[in-house]
Amino acid sequence: MPKHASSTPGNPKPKNKPRSLTPTELDLFKKHAKLHSKAHINSMKAFMKAGKGCFADAHRHAMKTVGK
Repeated sequence: MPKHASSTPGNPKPKNKPRSLTPTELDLFKKHAKLHSKAHINSMKAFMKAGKGCFADAHRHAMKTVGK
């Protein structure tokens, strides 16, 4: 069976449901904020709170839109 025909996807697409940030994510932001601007962090938080994806997805989006 080809890889693309798998019946169990590894990471399902986000449902775009607004949510709050978890304590673990808030701890990650404290470490991440030392390396990036306030605008970058705010962009990531807004992305995640909107339910558009995980921390890594939010980081990629912030790097494309805001930069470091």
